[in-house]
Amino acid sequence: MVPNFMFPPETFGDRETHLTLQHVIDLAHSGRNPLPLQKKTALRILSLTVEMMKEFCGKKPGYQTAARLLLQNIFLHIMREPAVGAKTSLKKWTPYREESMGRVLEFLDAHFMEKVTVERMARMACMSRSHFHAIFLKVAGCTLIDYVTRVRIQAALRLLRDSNAPIIQIAMDCGFLTLSRFYDAFKSITGKTPRVIRTDE
Repeated sequence: MVPNFMFPPETFGDRETHLTLQHVIDLAHSGRNPLPLQKKTALRILSLTVEMMKEFCGKKPGYQTAARLLLQNIFLHIMREPAVGAKTSLKKWTPYREESMGRVLEFLDAHFMEKVTVERMARMACMSRSHFHAIFLKVAGCTLIDYVTRVRIQAALRLLRDSNAPIIQIAMDCGFLTLSRFYDAFKSITGKTPRVIRTDE
């Protein structure tokens, strides 16, 4: 399982990886044929997977970063396969759409702790609500609410690791109105509770 926050769609460098991951997940859920990989690519991915598992099992300093880089390399090989790349490419987006969504994403990255609505973001992008929802889903790979929740959880992860602030304060600072909503979202995205993350670090 790849944690949702590992390749966030809001980070431009991770967006193609996120789309590739979604394509792989969709194939797995559909029960259709596996990824059409060339033999050379499949062998390289197998080698990278073995390296990644060694990093996870060895738990040497920096193992999480090393594992993420290896996983990114795996997805890079997958997305460069012709049959896969055509379905995960971002080159279809027009400059206007990229610019409009870029403004929205930049705003959300800086103002994620504020109340966010589709109406407000659609106005910012100069789009109707329905058009904004469709374009946002294609660009980000998730709904606006899911996107904001992920950004908030990423901020919470940083605060849990880098500060001694109480968990309830971190939840409020990251835009969650109740502690229960924060815990539910945090567990859903990271697979762990905030207290466990802080203890592990």
